[in-house]
Amino acid sequence: MSYNRRKVMQAGLTALGAAALSSAPPLRAQQGEKFKLVALMGDYWHNSVALETHIRQIFSGVADIYFCQAGRFLTAELIDTADLLVTERWDGRDSQGWNPSGVVESRPEPDQFMTDEQEEAIIRGIRDRGMGWLACHCSFWNQRPNIKELLGCEPVLHQEIQPLFFHSFNEEHPITAGMENFMVNLDEQFDALMTNDDNQILFHTTAMHDKRVATSGWCRDHGKGRFAALLPGHTQWSWRHPEYQKIIWRSAFWSMRRDIPPFEPNA
Repeated sequence: MSYNRRKVMQAGLTALGAAALSSAPPLRAQQGEKFKLVALMGDYWHNSVALETHIRQIFSGVADIYFCQAGRFLTAELIDTADLLVTERWDGRDSQGWNPSGVVESRPEPDQFMTDEQEEAIIRGIRDRGMGWLACHCSFWNQRPNIKELLGCEPVLHQEIQPLFFHSFNEEHPITAGMENFMVNLDEQFDALMTNDDNQILFHTTAMHDKRVATSGWCRDHGKGRFAALLPGHTQWSWRHPEYQKIIWRSAFWSMRRDIPPFEPNA
């Protein structure tokens, strides 16, 4: 029997590729165990202190929480270990360059978010490992083709910051079943035009000044994982509201394909 050297090499590479795929790190946490939450949230327009405070307030009892202080720290390797990724960042540069000093005299050029490596790791984590992704507020303002295709929408810019009325909850979805209408004092109201028919609309909001009704939350399965896109959250008024915290809580567990425990506000 004779062997073609090129065919043998191709077969070997194919086998190596299959082995690499099969050895992708699994989700760390199982039902009932603490999960690993990795977050990149906050910029010039979005209060990173408030965002981290409320994420820790909501999830500290059920998750080990890792906040990235600059875009460079959200590495593909870190994403590959996350059970849940939470972002509130648009597609652009960090607002400030990273300087680890306690007293900062100057800062370097800010990091880019997101990079090709970050984009690939997010898609791969959801599709192949079953990682959950909470794409909060401005996260959907992203023109990278693969992320835009994943989220399945065209973004619509907000108007003035104003009171928002939350309503039209999807009673057939576990994230929003049984939710009652509520009001948030002040927030931005982005809107989204769905481009993927598989997206499941979760709820709408009405802006009380300009009377615009917007799609404000949706979700979808993608491969082994899931994502939930939740557009409120520019101000702490949404993040501190117990009913919106309940939506965040349920979205996290749903996106990881875990049973959703009852939510008990921590403040």
